[in-house]
Parts: sequence; structure tokens; C-alpha cells
Amino acid sequence: MKLAILKILESISLNSEIREVLEEILNNPSDPCSADDNGRHIKFELLDVEYKHNKHPDTFYIPTHEEKDLIVHGMWVKIIADWMNYEDPDERFWVVITEEFVDEKGERCFYGVSLNDTQILKYGTKLGPIRLRNICHIDFEEFEQRNSTLTNVYC
Repeated sequence: MKLAILKILESISLNSEIREVLEEILNNPSDPCSADDNGRHIKFELLDVEYKHNKHPDTFYIPTHEEKDLIVHGMWVKIIADWMNYEDPDERFWVVITEEFVDEKGERCFYGVSLNDTQILKYGTKLGPIRLRNICHIDFEEFEQRNSTLTNVYC
């Protein structure tokens, strides 16, 4: 479908800025994701933030691969959802990692629970899969504080 739209764009004359924006939207890779909100199944996509970072390295920062390798159960990560409709724009929000698995391609993936009410999801909604390329921020500080507090309480 995207390829067909790109071919149509080639055949019509558009302002170069408009063409660039449309091509960016169509070429930005994303991954299917779903959520279960009290029996309501929601399908959407998570943006490939590595692609976005490669296009705009000076203004769109993401965690390094080494930092992403440190993600464990209980960490907070930020993702960007494409709700796939015109009324609701892309939205960044926090998720706590609840499960980890390796997919059929050998990639680490996660399931998590939303830590915010979003335009579409409620706080506490389980969602996934989340791939490493979908993670735009990791809250190491929060994880460290929470775990050092627990260590201090039990030691």
C-alpha cells in the first residue's frame, strides 16, 4: 500500500516541502502493537525511533544499544504510539516492563503496562510487543532509586 502511494506521489507535482513530509510519513517504519484494555482489544503501531534518530541525529536522541541491553523487568521505558487514525496524533508515554521474550527472529521484545492515561489507553493497560527499536527513553534513575530504597529497607 505504501509503495503504491509513493508511486502516486512521484506522478503528481507537489511542493517539495509537502512531498518531503508525505514521504517521511510513508517511509517511517513502525511495528504492530496491541493492548487489552478491560476486554477492549486495541491495535496500533509503535514508531521505529532508531529510524527517526538516524534521520535527525542532532535533535532526536535515543538510548544507545548498550543502554537498551540493560533493560530488565520493572524498568520504565518511553515509547511513541501511532494510533493510526486522523483524530489522535502520535503520542509518547511511559510503560513499565513486565515481561521479556525473544521473538522468532531472535530479537529481545517486551510486554509492559502503561504508566499514563493516554488519548487511547488507560493507566495500567497491558501492551506489546515492544521492540528495542521502539524505545526512545529509559528511566534508569527511577529504577535505581526504587531499587536502592528497597535494598535499604530490607538490609
